[in-house]
Amino acid sequence: MKITKRQLRRIIREAFEDRVFGEPDAMEQAGWQRGTSLEITDANVTEEQIISAWPDVVYKGQSVMDLMYNDEIMNRAQETLAEYEGVEFDGQEGYLGYDRRKDVFVMGFDMWPEVGAGMQAAFVEIDPGGFMVVGEIYHDDGIYPHGHAQIKSDHPEMVDLRLD
Repeated sequence: MKITKRQLRRIIREAFEDRVFGEPDAMEQAGWQRGTSLEITDANVTEEQIISAWPDVVYKGQSVMDLMYNDEIMNRAQETLAEYEGVEFDGQEGYLGYDRRKDVFVMGFDMWPEVGAGMQAAFVEIDPGGFMVVGEIYHDDGIYPHGHAQIKSDHPEMVDLRLD
């Protein structure tokens, strides 16, 4: 059987969309349609649906990407960690979650506190008003796998938004 390039592209595109967006029927059952935003505060929306819809997710109608990934929030998160550790910030953001029970976002960073030191996982809690506190710092390990597992244990209602 021969397959044309056009048919092959269509097959690949459909397989990619199913893998990235999940099964359309399951997503539609949750009331979500591609191209619309999914509300992360909705208790009826599952973590799997949120991950499938990323980055088309909103917090109380506002884009999570716009709320969390802007220069002000990113700079403040890095400054908060630098002040807490007493060193210049050297790290990379690699995690974003939302704790429905506490109504806070948790942003995670792989951090190197000093030259020659091991990588550590550092988490900042960000409330809806933008107030930040250092949630946890786990030494001698990055976000994955141990830092992520610990933060999920510390925040049982945490919904993973972005895993990088």
